[in-house]
Amino acid sequence: MNAYTLLIAVVLGLGLLPSLQATRVLDTEKPEIGGGHLPTKLSLSSYYFRGKSTVITWDGKALQLEKSVGGKTTRKEKITPSEKSWKKFWKEMDAIGIWKWNEKYIDERYADGHSWDVLLEYGDKQIHAIGRNMYPARFERYEKAVLELLGEKVK
Repeated sequence: MNAYTLLIAVVLGLGLLPSLQATRVLDTEKPEIGGGHLPTKLSLSSYYFRGKSTVITWDGKALQLEKSVGGKTTRKEKITPSEKSWKKFWKEMDAIGIWKWNEKYIDERYADGHSWDVLLEYGDKQIHAIGRNMYPARFERYEKAVLELLGEKVK
């Protein structure tokens, strides 16, 4: 367990995070149904040195989104994607070949910059990949698919 993971575990364990500020249901007709397309595990994070961070986790019913800038939470939201959104997301994960990504993409020359972590488990597929200032092919498509799953407008 690295120091950052330990810090998150301590913060969560001590209940130091404020309660969720917002809830968005992307499919108002069937908010809790993702069909057979719900993940077993999902934990996605993106951190910029002394800057912004985004953490998305699956709690078994909804996505928990937390964005921070300079260590201060700027947005917390509980998001329930529709079945259609999940289908589209998994189709894109297959298309970009995420299940074949390496475990690490780390540029050892720099300790700061952009760090990211992807943990996905869906059906019989799973991936856990981390990176720092280095990215697998099609990483931009992965980021776009995540934004779309969150219901964000993507150009």
